[in-house]
Amino acid sequence: MSSASDKFCSACGNGLIATAAICPKCGTPVAANGYVQGAAGNDPNGPRDFMTTLLLSIFVGTLGIDRFYTGQTGLGIGKLLVTVFTCGYGGFVWWLIDVVLIVNGSYRDKQGRPLVRR
Repeated sequence: MSSASDKFCSACGNGLIATAAICPKCGTPVAANGYVQGAAGNDPNGPRDFMTTLLLSIFVGTLGIDRFYTGQTGLGIGKLLVTVFTCGYGGFVWWLIDVVLIVNGSYRDKQGRPLVRR
């Protein structure tokens, strides 16, 4: 029997019970076979973890690694180039904005999903 932490909603990242037909938080239907796209450990492109994103942003965020992790490759390259061409000043401003966005819950991955707090 699955526990509440075995499945996650593909739209909002909310933990689901094994018998859920829809996500109680956002109303997204669960697949008929019980598999939820984006479930932790099942989908490498699933919702990204809040703490991992925050730590990547804090320690290597000026290099754009946090953006690469959340699937935003273009923004990651842009952030890296801004850091290089402004000798770190522009990257620091972008880094600070990203950390604030992550902490207050406004940061989204490439598919527009919020970060999952596990």
